[in-house]
Amino acid sequence: GDGAAVDRQALLMARDPIYYRTKATYVFWMLRDLVGDEALGRGLRTYQAGSDTAGTGFEQVLERASGKDLKWFFDNWVYHDRGLPDLAIAGVYPNKASLPGAYIVSVEVSNSGTAEALVPVSVSSGTTTVTESLRIPAKSRISHRFVLQGQPAEVAVNDGTVPEVQASVHRQTLAVPAASE
Repeated sequence: GDGAAVDRQALLMARDPIYYRTKATYVFWMLRDLVGDEALGRGLRTYQAGSDTAGTGFEQVLERASGKDLKWFFDNWVYHDRGLPDLAIAGVYPNKASLPGAYIVSVEVSNSGTAEALVPVSVSSGTTTVTESLRIPAKSRISHRFVLQGQPAEVAVNDGTVPEVQASVHRQTLAVPAASE
């Protein structure tokens, strides 16, 4: 057989127990990050599989519980198998901010994969870490600015919670400028 050919299965139609258990676990962790523990718990208690004739009831229950539009997530991770994201840190651009000791760090994240993902992106100094969840569409790149107290030392994209084509943790250490600054 051709090693590049992948039998793609939507999560709802998956037949391979290892595949659907693994993917379902990741989907639940990502949903938990996306909507929060309380909304996920409320959604699980409210959902009635027996009356979900269209197969979209869980999405709708979670949208009501969280107040968030989850169509993009379910389209990428549940209803279809779009493959996986393939993320990378495309660029990091730190600049001093007007506040003493503060920096504005622009982080560019690329996704050359075929699935959209919401991933944690962090910028750290010696004393502070700022983390935001950023939605990175498939086959694209986004740029986001972080305000950070202290000299930026590291950028991290994904923390292993979102499965990827290859590695699912990306870190870049930033060079510390000479003391003469």
